[in-house]
Amino acid sequence: RPPRHSSRTWYGNNYHSAAWLVREYLYSAGSKQCDQWDDGAGAINQNVGITWQLENSLRSIDPSTAAHYWDYTRESAQGVEWYDSVYFDDEWFGSNSPDNEDHVITTGRWAFLPVMQDAQRYSNITNPYGLLRSPWNTNKVPYVLRHNA
Repeated sequence: RPPRHSSRTWYGNNYHSAAWLVREYLYSAGSKQCDQWDDGAGAINQNVGITWQLENSLRSIDPSTAAHYWDYTRESAQGVEWYDSVYFDDEWFGSNSPDNEDHVITTGRWAFLPVMQDAQRYSNITNPYGLLRSPWNTNKVPYVLRHNA
């Protein structure tokens, strides 16, 4: 495994860290003036573009991998709620509604996955607690969370 500071040198120009991809998303979706990613005509293009960057980054590490798309309408057609999908089992992404006060994912591959703290040094868009999240996400817990409410 390469040292963190040289990952791009190690893996090549297509490699981008998770923090870099989140920051790219926030620069357009986290803008107070306009959410360019989730509303309007740009939604599909923007999301396809960031997924393409994610996939290229993954493939720079392991060329046999790919970014997959989850079509939740398949479960829906079978009468299965999205949160009961196999993808939200502990073995995949961890519980869709963890049984703890902060809703931190505690099982599966993403258990206790940290969110960048003191992110003002890295991004000009952060939440009020300095986490690499959108400004309107006022959660101060520095881990990836999930809650089905």
